[in-house]
Amino acid sequence: MDIPKTSSPNPQNEYLNISKVAKYISTKQGLINTNEEISLQLTTIPKKNIFVTVNLFADENLSISNPNITLYDAAVMDAIYTLYVSGSEVFTPEMIVRTMSGNLTQDVTPQKAGAITKSLNKLTMVRITIDCTEELIARKVLKKGQKAHLKSYLMPLRELEVKLGNQKIAKGYQLIEEPVLYTYAEKVGQIINVPRSLLETKGELSDTDEVIIIKRQLIKRIEAMKNSKNHIVSRKISYEWYDKNTNTFKGFFIELGYNKNDYSNWRKKKSNLHHIIKTLLTNYAKEKYIKSFTETKEGNSINGIEITL
Repeated sequence: MDIPKTSSPNPQNEYLNISKVAKYISTKQGLINTNEEISLQLTTIPKKNIFVTVNLFADENLSISNPNITLYDAAVMDAIYTLYVSGSEVFTPEMIVRTMSGNLTQDVTPQKAGAITKSLNKLTMVRITIDCTEELIARKVLKKGQKAHLKSYLMPLRELEVKLGNQKIAKGYQLIEEPVLYTYAEKVGQIINVPRSLLETKGELSDTDEVIIIKRQLIKRIEAMKNSKNHIVSRKISYEWYDKNTNTFKGFFIELGYNKNDYSNWRKKKSNLHHIIKTLLTNYAKEKYIKSFTETKEGNSINGIEITL
């Protein structure tokens, strides 16, 4: 049997899944259980009271320290989809790292490749079923009477040996079929693509996992602002604010998974996060992706960013 060769992908665009299903499962904890199937109903068209039903079930042999789908996992899935769309159905963890960061020439450390492998071990053992029949009928993708039950693993991958460009043999993966999380997002028009240059930090920031996640979430927020169908009037990204109705803190930092109770010096952490966001937005303005941005304040402290598109 011939060992498949990896190609050297050069995607000009990066693809990101912005569906409510993808967002919910990558930010909500406690959805993965090896003992029982978790069933969710997510409202996708509120005006028509249309929802999708999502079922998640983990294989019994799934053994992980973090039994949640995270924003890092979401970035991994987006990178694999980007490779897939670019014609690379066979790839290595190193190729995924480079695609996630937008820097296709970086040297990938064993630690970074290992983190990808750990994520893939999780994603290949979590099954997802999406019943989106009503939504697709409402969006006129299906006719009445037709059904849409999409089912697969989050990442249906096969592990195998691959031949690299330098003829060396390495561990790699092959995508068996398109992941249904992306089939669904395609059908409802909720996959965005942006120039890869937006993900390049051009040496101004290290491509840590933290930076990779922040820049991808920032792009998703800006794309939501740019989409007229979303009717988002505000151009402000609030870092953190207290919702009296739910008695919880909300905001961009919460969306990213940061909780001030986890830090002994939350003020310093907020300052570091703001520096990353400010550097990224400065690059976006240079790329003419946005026109400009300004810091917003509450008293003397910066509490968010106002963007001019």
